Formats: sequence, structure tokens, C-alpha cells
Amino acid sequence: MPIGVVSLSTGHFLLGTEPKGEVDRSIVGKFFDAWSDLWANGRAVFTEETANWDGLAVFYNDIFLPYTVGGIAPGIIAGSIAYYLSVPVIRAYQNRRKGRLVRKLPGLARRPSGTGGTLRRGRDEPRQ
Repeated sequence: MPIGVVSLSTGHFLLGTEPKGEVDRSIVGKFFDAWSDLWANGRAVFTEETANWDGLAVFYNDIFLPYTVGGIAPGIIAGSIAYYLSVPVIRAYQNRRKGRLVRKLPGLARRPSGTGGTLRRGRDEPRQ
């Protein structure tokens, strides 16, 4: 929920807009209005009803476009922070795992071939 509020506020700020349309409708209400328009207009294709896109237009201008534009900046910031926090953790994990594998490698090489502890030769290793 806080991400949505920040994204909407940022989007409206960057676009220089304010929520228009039905001010008394909540965000969820605008979602329902848009879905209702899609459903009714889908039926209107096959019946005599007239298509009305007002609810979808309000949703697009008040919610969708500002949320999309406003989500870019917080997304880049949150992604950058997560990246720089996770890289050292991932490197430490990989180094620890590499150390365990290196310590385990001599023990695997000494096992008899019938115990399932065989090593696979790499491309650069000569055959014996």
C-alpha cells in the first residue's frame, strides 16, 4: 500500500496533474468502474448497447498513468538500494561455498571409483 501511494503521488507530481474525475471514488472504486466498463463494452459489441468508456478514462488518467510514471523513480531507487545491499551478501555466500568445495575436493579425489565419489574431468584435463 505505501508503494502505491508513493507511486501515485510521485506520478501526479511529475505529470503536473491532480486526481480528476469522481473525487469521491476511492482507488478500488475506480478499478471497479474500469472493470465494469470493460465488461459492459465487451457485451456492447454483440448487442445493441452503446459503449461508454468514462470509467476507464477516469481510471487511466487518475490511476494507471500516474502510477506507471510515478513507479519508475521509486522503483529505480529501491532496486539500487536492494542491489548494493545484496551484492556483498551474495559474494560472501559464494566465497564460503567455494571454500567448502575446495576443502572437500581432495577427499573426493581419493575415494575409490565404486563409491559414487567420482570427479568429472574438465575439458582441459588430460586423460590418463
